[in-house]
Amino acid sequence: MRLERITIRCGVETRTVHYALTSVSRKRANIGDLLRWLGDSWVVENTGLWVRDMTFEKDHCRIRTCTCPDTFSRIRNDAINAMKAQGSTNLAAKLREKAFRKDLLFAKPGIINP
Repeated sequence: MRLERITIRCGVETRTVHYALTSVSRKRANIGDLLRWLGDSWVVENTGLWVRDMTFEKDHCRIRTCTCPDTFSRIRNDAINAMKAQGSTNLAAKLREKAFRKDLLFAKPGIINP
C-alpha cells in the first residue's frame, strides 16, 4: 500500500510517501480497514514515544550506565503523566512555563508549598 501525504506548515508544502506491507488478503480487509490500521499504529508513537523524543530530547540523552537510563525514563514518564493529570495538552509549553518556576513545578505534586 502506498500513502502520500501533503502537509503545509508555515507556508511550506511537504510531500511524504509511506509504504506499508501486509499479509492480510483483500477479502479480509478493504482499503479503509488498512488505512485505519495504519493510522492506529501511529497512536503509540504520537502519544508516548514522540513526546519523549521531541519534548525531552530523549534521543540526545548521553546517560548510558547502570540503571540511570531506566531511572531517567521513569522521571520523564512521571513528568508527562503529572502534566497530563493537570490537564495539560501542550507539554512542551508547560515545560517551558515551569522550567524557571519551582513553585509551579512542585506545587501540584505537594513536594513543597508554593
